[in-house]
Amino acid sequence: MGQRYELLLEHAKANKKHYQNVIASIDGDTDSVDELIEAGYTENEARKIIYVLNGELISKLTNIN
Repeated sequence: MGQRYELLLEHAKANKKHYQNVIASIDGDTDSVDELIEAGYTENEARKIIYVLNGELISKLTNIN
């Protein structure tokens, strides 16, 4: 996937607890998942969308481009 991806992967490996906390926080957002399901998405799609949206937010907050 390229050097940038490898750097991000190494960062994730070195910061396991941080990413586990982020995942737990995202997993706890059942209200947003429910809203997306009501909008016609499957539960699987809704969960993936929440991860993408949160990933975009985290990327902007940490200035990872």
